[in-house]
Amino acid sequence: MTAPTRDETVVHADVYFDFKSARLRADAAKMLQDKAASMSRTDTWVVLVTGYADRQGPAVYNKVLAQRRADTVKQFLVELGVPESSVKVVALGPEATLCDDPGKECQQLNRRVHLEIRRLGPVAAAAVAPRTPMSSPLRSASRSSSSSSWRAAFSPSAGPGPTRSTSR
Repeated sequence: MTAPTRDETVVHADVYFDFKSARLRADAAKMLQDKAASMSRTDTWVVLVTGYADRQGPAVYNKVLAQRRADTVKQFLVELGVPESSVKVVALGPEATLCDDPGKECQQLNRRVHLEIRRLGPVAAAAVAPRTPMSSPLRSASRSSSSSSWRAAFSPSAGPGPTRSTSR
């Protein structure tokens, strides 16, 4: 691994989840679409996806939930065209909460996945593949400006994918 250079770009973002859920919310899906679209295909990127959970309930359950949340975000990014080998997943669970107050607002901050998106530099010339449109309904939804068609792509009736509910 090389030391960071001046042209290295790092972006941080958080995806929030509902209580006992690893299902992506609509606002999270939109944010992930925007982040994936901003990653140019001519650069090498690495994404660190770190899952967290609040402290309500058994620690083992929350650690598994944090892992499922991080895996959901990774799968969604891969479906959006981010190379799977570029996405690394870590689950810290409730051990790394941001806030210990029992209030709703505080606990919501703990139910998250944190993304660190890092541009490493240009892709080697031989490794750059032509960009082809994906036929996924998720990709189609990201290009549409109609909120109703976008919501339809993320509804539970849209079939399997990152929108599955995994609450207990």
